[in-house]
This record gives sequence, C-alpha cells and structure tokens, in this order.
Amino acid sequence: MKPQVSFFLFATLALAPVQLVAQDSLVRATIDSGTLIRMHPATGVPVQGRLVQPLTPSSTSIRFCHYPAPACTNPFDTSAIHSISTASLTGLEVQHGSKWASGALWGGLIGAAAGGLLGALVNGLCDGDSGNGDCGPSTGAYAAIGAIGFGVIGGFIGGGKPKWSPAP
Repeated sequence: MKPQVSFFLFATLALAPVQLVAQDSLVRATIDSGTLIRMHPATGVPVQGRLVQPLTPSSTSIRFCHYPAPACTNPFDTSAIHSISTASLTGLEVQHGSKWASGALWGGLIGAAAGGLLGALVNGLCDGDSGNGDCGPSTGAYAAIGAIGFGVIGGFIGGGKPKWSPAP
C-alpha cells in the first residue's frame, strides 16, 4: 500500500464516530405519559401502547397500556398495565399524527376512477336521440362526485392509522 493511501485509511478510521454512552438510550428527551408509542423488541412483533408514566433517557423500563384496547384508568390494575425492559428493545417510535391525508388521496383516486367508469357506463347507455338530449351528469361529474365521496371515506379510515416517527 502506498503511504498516502494507508495514512488516509488510518485517518478515516481514527475520525470515525465512536458510539457514545448517551446513544445507548432509546430516547434523548422525556416522552410524556399518555403518548402512543410503538416498541420494537429484539425478538417478536412490535408492540403498541400508551405510556402510563413518562419515559426518560435514564428509564430502565417502560410502563404502558396496550393499544388499541380500552383505556386503563386505574394505575393499580396490574392486568391492564404492562412493563417491558428498555434493554430488550431495539427501537422505539412515537405517534406523529395520522395517515388521514394519504387515506383521503387514495380514496379520492379510487373514487374518481370508479365514478368515471360509472359515468361512462351511464352515459354510454343513454339514448341521445330521444329528442330531449338530456342524459344526466357528464362523466367528469360522476368522477368528481366519486372522488369527493371516497376521499372523505378514505380520510376517515386513514385518520385511525397512526403515523410513526423515531423517538426524540
């Protein structure tokens, strides 16, 4: 190896970031109780729950109530409140809004397509030579009505699905 290449390689490795002790924590800021979180255990499927007590960077366990489930209002109800060690988790996410916008978009697209097909079918079956020339709304109107109707339904469906972001 040439001396310049080996020096560059050595300098790159020497300047590479070293994992700090503070980075071992799942969170860097306190997360308030009542916040909806999604925990990723080392084995198994992710678990969703609402925090029963605040989660701090120094916390060794997370106390939560499963979500979706009935609200756990009694802090002494051991059947509803669960605890998991932070050491057993590989990741933690916090709810950051919902997917209502993407639900409305998908619903609107599906509704526009369905409405357009229905409008084309209705207008294709219309006998325009009947003398009055009135065949009802245009295909575009059917598409617009479908887009609005299905968009609203899609927004409601997406509003019930949480959007996740990494824990602060």
